[in-house]
Amino acid sequence: RQIVLINFIAAAIGMLLFRHNDAHNFGTLPAAFVSIWMIETLDNWEELMQINMFGCDVYGYDEGSLARPCTASGARGFGWIAAAYFVFMVVLGGLVLPTVLIGIISVAFDDATRLVRLDALQVRRLLRIRL
Repeated sequence: RQIVLINFIAAAIGMLLFRHNDAHNFGTLPAAFVSIWMIETLDNWEELMQINMFGCDVYGYDEGSLARPCTASGARGFGWIAAAYFVFMVVLGGLVLPTVLIGIISVAFDDATRLVRLDALQVRRLLRIRL
């Protein structure tokens, strides 16, 4: 749940910052979620960063693999603000959140293993009582 909330907040901030410059990737909430997922999985995130750092009229979608025309009327680059946003999302979403997720899964497996062992111990005690 926390990961979804963090992704929602990041997508909303990305929409507020970049929707006029990069309407394709941050114009709607679903598109922003997909863009956040691209950033967190390190899939072509540097092109998204460059579009929003320099503006889609300067870098454009056709410079890299994102071949789309820049139709933004208010296209402008955000420079270091965009760089800080994308690097923060790479570090948080690409490095920190997976580690937290693995930790949560490990704790859940440990709890499940402990409950299975406790159930097995109770079954053995019941069998001893019956005999």
